[in-house]
Amino acid sequence: MTRPQEVYVHPNTLRYRIKKIEELTGMKLERMEEKINLFVAVNLYELLRINGLLDNASDDDSSAAPAPAEAEELHPFTG
Repeated sequence: MTRPQEVYVHPNTLRYRIKKIEELTGMKLERMEEKINLFVAVNLYELLRINGLLDNASDDDSSAAPAPAEAEELHPFTG
C-alpha cells in the first residue's frame, strides 16, 4: 500500500479515502488484483476523457462519479 507521506496527506486522510473508495466500488483494496483493476480503470477513464471519447452529457450529471481531478485526488496510487 502507498505510504501517506508519498501522497502528501495525513495518514488518517489516506485511510478514510481508501475506505471510501472501497465503499463506493465494493472492492477490497488489500487485494492486489483489485488495486490493479482500479488503477487500470482510473487511467483508462482519464485517457478516454483526454481523447474526447467519453459522452460529455454525463459530465453535467451531479450524481455521476467524481470528476477526474477529484478522482485523482482520491487515488491512493499516485505519489
